[in-house]
Amino acid sequence: MRHIARSSCAALLLASALPALAAPGFRISATPIWQGASTLSGGGQGQSRNLLLNAVTDYALDDAWSLGVAASYQFSDWEFDHPAAWNGQAPWGNVQRASVGVNLGLRVENGWQFNLVPSMNFAGEQDASSDKAIGLGVVGSASKSFSPSLTLGLGLGVFDALEQTRAFPYLVVNWDIDQHWKLANPFTTGPAGPAGLELSYRRDRWDIGAGGAYRSFRFRLAGDNAVAPGGIGVEEQVPLYLRFGYAPSRDSRLDVYLGASLNSQLSTEDRDGNLLTRDDLDTVPLFAIQFGGQF
Repeated sequence: MRHIARSSCAALLLASALPALAAPGFRISATPIWQGASTLSGGGQGQSRNLLLNAVTDYALDDAWSLGVAASYQFSDWEFDHPAAWNGQAPWGNVQRASVGVNLGLRVENGWQFNLVPSMNFAGEQDASSDKAIGLGVVGSASKSFSPSLTLGLGLGVFDALEQTRAFPYLVVNWDIDQHWKLANPFTTGPAGPAGLELSYRRDRWDIGAGGAYRSFRFRLAGDNAVAPGGIGVEEQVPLYLRFGYAPSRDSRLDVYLGASLNSQLSTEDRDGNLLTRDDLDTVPLFAIQFGGQF
């Protein structure tokens, strides 16, 4: 017998931002992500199909201040085959995640830029108590442009993540090494963890990149969940990938991702955040396609 479950935690945020589309305006992306079948260390298998949607708008208020709004929605469809750690029961069902945040930016004359992003986040299994699935967070960063080609800085994200407050320090990197090579953060920073790093090579409308990040997803389980009623589901992983990109125009992109998720763990906790069961996944193959545009 096969158990069908859906979880937001597999979507990995492989393409949660639109690379190279930094001009003010309205930007959207849609990213289907497939996570292949992988063996659970305690016995059984798990795999998932996912969809990630993002929308970002930002505008310059004057020469120093900017204001933006970002929204995301994430849906994942997990399929478990006799997961022994949970006595053959799927550890969770249909799970959705959504986030809305406001980005306030300040740029000063000496090259420093400061950003503050408060957000409200929802992560819950179907029929989970809505008020128990909502969290608040804030991300702040300070970066300095040392030259037109190099910006470096530090950031910190702090999130109320369902019975746990988590802090994620991260590096801000935007370095045009030369006319072809670039090292930068490919992901937005949010409740799933800090931004990653990607090294890319660009020629004309084509580019190729390699990168990775750390991700940790938490979501509230339903009151009638079979293994942890009203508890918390958790996935932790380190996705690594190769990206092949093409920009048919200045305002549109297509990116294909091939990769693998390492050190993946699935956990269930009780409603107070105490660990109940944890199991490891073998290396998980990943494939994603991102469609993005700016208006």
